[in-house]
Amino acid sequence: MLETVDVNAKFSKSEYKSTMGPLDIRLGELQRAVRKKNIPVVIVLEGWDAAGHERVLSRVLQALDPRGYK
Repeated sequence: MLETVDVNAKFSKSEYKSTMGPLDIRLGELQRAVRKKNIPVVIVLEGWDAAGHERVLSRVLQALDPRGYK
């Protein structure tokens, strides 16, 4: 499945900001909804190597309420 991913695809900075802003808000909303319903969630990062995972993890955690994860 990963063979079908276009690894050369790029967002411009303005496209990135306009796309990621609403997604950050939505991620926070989803976290509050699952926490309210006591639904456990596990986030798994997978890839061919570890390159970029720290950046992705930082971005995800930034959108979450730290009182709602371990």
